[in-house]
Amino acid sequence: IYFGHDLHFLRLRRQAAITQDADIAKEAEEWQHKEFELFHKVDRIYYPSEVEVEEIRNMEPGLPVKAIPLYPMEDFDDSTVDFLGRDDLLFVGGFNHPPNADGLMWFVEEVLPQVRADIRLNIVGSNMPGEIEVLESDQIVLHGFLTDEELDDLYRSVRIAIVPLRFGAGVKGKVLEAMNHGVPVVTTSIGAEGIPAAAEVLLISDDACSMARQIDRVITDPELLEKHSALEREAVRRYFSTEAALDVISEDFLLQVR
Repeated sequence: IYFGHDLHFLRLRRQAAITQDADIAKEAEEWQHKEFELFHKVDRIYYPSEVEVEEIRNMEPGLPVKAIPLYPMEDFDDSTVDFLGRDDLLFVGGFNHPPNADGLMWFVEEVLPQVRADIRLNIVGSNMPGEIEVLESDQIVLHGFLTDEELDDLYRSVRIAIVPLRFGAGVKGKVLEAMNHGVPVVTTSIGAEGIPAAAEVLLISDDACSMARQIDRVITDPELLEKHSALEREAVRRYFSTEAALDVISEDFLLQVR
């Protein structure tokens, strides 16, 4: 079995398209060769996103590839989230991963100036580069690395999770994490990849003005806030449970033993 978190060549190819970097484009080609070479050595290939699955099938239809939940979850909270007094935004992401730093800087430079000045942005993530460390202000709070317990507490204090990725691939763990907390996610098409019914569950925008408007809608409309909170938790339970992952694996292996 081979389980891939994302297609490296696809992520790098998208990064090269954004940055116009020839070296990254060459690296994408090298990774494509490596990944497909590996695919031919295994019996089954699993990826968390249907986008990756379709990319592989389009390039080589005969490969045994299918989608499987990224992080099978077992702990679900069915209670209604209380958003009283919660107005802030939250960004979570390790900064060794280039899409995170790029997306955050784009958000801070292009989107945040269009958001109400009293709405604070909380930034969580290890290995912050200098360009992000200098952002701290009355509106931007830098937390650095947090323990799971500390991050859970922060999720319970914010209104919106932002995932403003401009390139990347695969299902994003930070999106599932926010969904499981019932915190509405404002993201891009890249950030929403691999989430079933993403257009209904998440708030998706690929330009700065639209994303700022989405944030304002969630801040000012309690019904929209509660709707997306409930839809997210329902989607996590339905599509990203341990049972859902076992169903996929059993189709390939358990039934063959019987």
